[in-house]
Amino acid sequence: MNVRDLAASKTADEKQKVFMNADKLGSDIEHLPVSKAGEILSRIKLKVVVSENGIGGSFEPAEALGILISDEATARSNFKIALDRQSYGHEPRLRLQPSGEDRTAKNDKLVELLSRAFAAREQLLQMDEAAARAIKTTKLRHLQRLARLSYLDPSIIRSILNGSQPTSLRARSLWRMGDLPIRFADQREALGFSNS
Repeated sequence: MNVRDLAASKTADEKQKVFMNADKLGSDIEHLPVSKAGEILSRIKLKVVVSENGIGGSFEPAEALGILISDEATARSNFKIALDRQSYGHEPRLRLQPSGEDRTAKNDKLVELLSRAFAAREQLLQMDEAAARAIKTTKLRHLQRLARLSYLDPSIIRSILNGSQPTSLRARSLWRMGDLPIRFADQREALGFSNS
């Protein structure tokens, strides 16, 4: 439930007052000292739960916005914020995921790795048995390791190409991944994509 839903049954003047109160509350809480902001958060009965997958919570904005609501069930507003779990050295950390329009730009190193993977696959497919025997074993293993990345789930490849991959996915970690799963769903899970 948002402010618009809370004010839906109000008159035009009451709606204007509610939106002005919401705007003032938002700007006040951003600039107030922590103790005063804490008082406002207590007044709206903010409840927050932090887990490995995200931050979730609820609050009751009606009193702070000057809205009288008779139904307690509709008085709470809920929110959810997605998180990425990343390790920095030996210390795991939770990081906020950017919203849709703030997603990271296309990762050029990942795109380059994918193009090298498709080129390696093409090179391997063009080799005959004599050419495979003539090439150094280390070079052959390198081509094989690169080529396996060309068999990623097409939706993962699309995400990398348009820059909407998880922020935790890096070219170096993808290249070093020893056991890349074969099933697309397992690949998505291993690389931090949702399977929805």
